[in-house]
Amino acid sequence: MKHTLALFTALLLAPLALAQQPATITVRADKPGAPVPRSLHGIFFEEVNHAGDGGLYAELIQNRSFDATLPVEGCTLHDGKCKAAPGPSYSNGRTNNWSVPWKFASPWPSWSLEKPEGAAVEMSIETEKPLHPNNTTYLRLNVPTLPQGPAVRLLNEGYWGISIRDGETYDVSFFARQGAPTGARVRVGVVSADGAVLAQKDVALDGDDWKQYAGSLTASGSDAKAKFFLQPLSAGSLDLDFVSLFPRKTFKNRPNGLRTDLAQFLADLKPAFLRFPGGCVVEGATMENRVQWKKSIGPTHERASYWSVWGYRVTNGLGHHEFLQLCEDLGADAMWVVNVGLSCEYRNGDYWPDERVPELIQDTLDGIEYALGSADSKWGRMRAEAGHPETFPLKYIEIGAENYGPLYQARYRQFAAAIKKAYPQLTLINCEKADGTEVVDEHYYSTPHFFFAGHRLYDNEPRTNVPRRYLGEFAVFQRVGTGNLTAALAESAFMLGLERNGDLVTMCSYAPLFFNANDIKWPVNMIGFDSARSFARTSYYGQRMLASNLPDVNVACETTSPTLELPHPDGEIGLGTWKSHAEFKDVKLTATDGKVLFTSNASRELTGFKPGAGTWRIADGALRQDGDGDLRYLSQANVPTALQSDFTLSLKARKLTGEGFYISLDHGTQGRNHWIFGGWEPPTQLEVLGIKMRHVPSTIETGKWYDIRIELAGKRLRCFLDDKLVHDVQASDPLPSLYAVAGMKNESGELIVKVVNAADKPQQTRINIKGTPTLSTPATLLSMSHPDRTAENSLTEPTKIAPKQSAVEVGTDFTHTFPANSINVLRVKMKGQ
Repeated sequence: MKHTLALFTALLLAPLALAQQPATITVRADKPGAPVPRSLHGIFFEEVNHAGDGGLYAELIQNRSFDATLPVEGCTLHDGKCKAAPGPSYSNGRTNNWSVPWKFASPWPSWSLEKPEGAAVEMSIETEKPLHPNNTTYLRLNVPTLPQGPAVRLLNEGYWGISIRDGETYDVSFFARQGAPTGARVRVGVVSADGAVLAQKDVALDGDDWKQYAGSLTASGSDAKAKFFLQPLSAGSLDLDFVSLFPRKTFKNRPNGLRTDLAQFLADLKPAFLRFPGGCVVEGATMENRVQWKKSIGPTHERASYWSVWGYRVTNGLGHHEFLQLCEDLGADAMWVVNVGLSCEYRNGDYWPDERVPELIQDTLDGIEYALGSADSKWGRMRAEAGHPETFPLKYIEIGAENYGPLYQARYRQFAAAIKKAYPQLTLINCEKADGTEVVDEHYYSTPHFFFAGHRLYDNEPRTNVPRRYLGEFAVFQRVGTGNLTAALAESAFMLGLERNGDLVTMCSYAPLFFNANDIKWPVNMIGFDSARSFARTSYYGQRMLASNLPDVNVACETTSPTLELPHPDGEIGLGTWKSHAEFKDVKLTATDGKVLFTSNASRELTGFKPGAGTWRIADGALRQDGDGDLRYLSQANVPTALQSDFTLSLKARKLTGEGFYISLDHGTQGRNHWIFGGWEPPTQLEVLGIKMRHVPSTIETGKWYDIRIELAGKRLRCFLDDKLVHDVQASDPLPSLYAVAGMKNESGELIVKVVNAADKPQQTRINIKGTPTLSTPATLLSMSHPDRTAENSLTEPTKIAPKQSAVEVGTDFTHTFPANSINVLRVKMKGQ
């Protein structure tokens, strides 16, 4: 998943003083429009924020195979970093030197040893004669003499606590191998945070080779912060691997299954499809690090783990089979995303040569056969042996994940030809628009303003000889706290536009789906949880309301309303680099009256600036960033955002090495108003993000100083490079405060009207329904609102904002007051239905 360029203005200027129109909705039930596809709303899963391990996947032990510190696949450890081998990026041919800091609290994260002071007990990570070739590390516990007094116990804290519930049963298992002497015994169980034993059992070990031991524990108490323990009851050396504690109760009671509350959130969405196993994780930081489905099937202790590009090692317990099983359990079609030989361009960007592409194509065909092949085919037989002789509901294959460019398109065509030949019934998805594409995947992460404006995004798109659209990843992820009601309002307005354009837009899925409250890698997500609790954000409820009330066909619907007023961003001027070293000097912000609001003094110190990421220093009278890494930035903290009034920003900048640099106009707001010079996308382009996307071919030379000037006057933003005008854009028109679509449900004879009131006050709205003789009353109204649009659900207030149902009197011409900051679904039956 990567930040996507905004297509509309995110320049939040004060609304113009317009005459405020009354709020009206006019529905023409006799004027059908585009059909609404059943496939419109689905879900997208990616292993980020511990969405799977420590979340949806019900395993309670973290680092169960003692492999958490293994290097990223395809990388080696040097000087406290895990580094990929230098090599050319597939997108631009430049040499990448990707690395990630590599530091852990101990060699065995999440595990600890409790022992009496002075006891000669030792632990070590070993690799000789491992349990399985895919599982190369294990823990050796050496207890020469069993000490007197307090017990020796190996403890696991789980994923920021193990949630144990009174009376519930848990399956415990582990692999062990004894050293001398033989005949050892161990005690396994769980203890509360204050040390009380909640469940335990003794296990006798027999043999000096790897053997699995399994049993069950029934809890005698509850604790969300419990720990698992393994206690040696006799002296000796003991090797341990694949230690597992699993709740007996899982979603659909499946072994190796899913956490019930989190899976139920998904079931309640009634998704049309599930996309897996993700975006960037499919590509991998390196090609060796990509998700490999064959390493995620079979007995769980034989599956190879992998490092997620979001910063932690993944067990693969939630693998190819489990994803397909989840699709079936949800009644959803499966969408499988496959790698085309290109790693993540925003990490290492390495790629396999063309001669190796057939390997990946065959691997993809094998994975499809696992889902769709007969039980007597090679891979279908493995599915049957895993307990599922019937085929799975695989319908879509996305070829690549956020890839682009000529090399990607060449490979897309190769994959598409092979897949269509073998499985012509499958729908194929391209990451880019191209000739012959069935469906193109478009991603949008931006501000509320962008999504409100996006209500009309597809209205005027051509309908002939174009691919259908899949909004594979979208979310308001800026200026909405950690996911407040404003986000849900804007996304819902956007989704109403998708529904109205159902003849073009075939699918959409919010992203990311889950987040563990203890490890958030992405700022705004849909469903949150810790070890014991969970909650859904208003974005979830907004989608559920719209997806659960799909009509069969749109009907004409028009609205008028007062202008929507959104708050100004409070940001800062920012300077930054992207995979590069660069210098900046002579930074000046000037008001229209000529008053200098800020000027840099780079002669001795970083006057007025506050460093963020990166290594910033004064060098030869310039501000220089010469630290390695992706986004490195510096911001000016004492000047209000330049976007709140007219201004001129001028400076000089030059690239010293690597990709590019950028200038930010609202850095502190997580804003997207940047002018990018090289990097980010193909290096010969300049972009204004958040104003209107513009790609202007222009080579940014290494070592050359460029004069940069940005001018804002009213609604007009102009950008100059060496006194040459590069961008000249206008802010968008004022936004309406009321958004609506309407459609007919043929079987039930219902008219469904969906309304978003984005205003922070109630709107009395005249609703005129034409083209139908009579309506049954009362109608059903489902509504979600809160007087404060910055309000959020949370672990402590999980349903602070949630939909409520009521009955309302309706007619062909009636008035209804929609609450402030509300999402509404009105279902009206025709009389006689």
